[in-house]
Amino acid sequence: MQQKNNFYINVAVSLTMLVPVPPRFTYGLILVITFNLLILFGTLFKRMLEILRMQNVLNPLMILFLTSVDMLVGILLTYYDPLLSLSLNFVLFLPVFTSLIIGRLLANKDMPLFPLLKKNMLYSGFITLISLVFLFIRELFGYGSITLPQLTGPVQYQIIPPEHILTGIFFATIPGGIILTALLLAFLTFLKKLFLAVKEQ
Repeated sequence: MQQKNNFYINVAVSLTMLVPVPPRFTYGLILVITFNLLILFGTLFKRMLEILRMQNVLNPLMILFLTSVDMLVGILLTYYDPLLSLSLNFVLFLPVFTSLIIGRLLANKDMPLFPLLKKNMLYSGFITLISLVFLFIRELFGYGSITLPQLTGPVQYQIIPPEHILTGIFFATIPGGIILTALLLAFLTFLKKLFLAVKEQ
């Protein structure tokens, strides 16, 4: 039961991280990629601190390390597209705290490194999938488009004519993002119950 609750907490926190992001797929995609990098390097760094028996300073060093990784992503993003970097601004640092929460819930110091790394990355991969669905639905319903990254910068592809999305633009707002988060969590809960019901038959 605790593991199940942790899963929903992690999904909710991860999706909430995306709510204040400008409702374009590319913007959220950058945060999702950053999130996965933090989970990967954070797992490795935490294990290194445990091997060095530095658990007493683990939390401050983890925050410092993950923030440094985040800053490096911000610098690289500035070279890619300064306007994109400016638009994300402080939001780029939200994955640091999200990955800390998930890392704390998933970490197991008694587990060998590679099984632990596999477990954490599979888990973050599933959360990534849910986050990408959230980002896709939010921009598609909000603006009728999908914005994808390219070497020259983000490019917007209009899929639904603007005149057909008058009510859907609500999902591009922060309240709309929160409601979409709740709807996705409800849908996941429904799928979970449906799977258990089929499994019991």
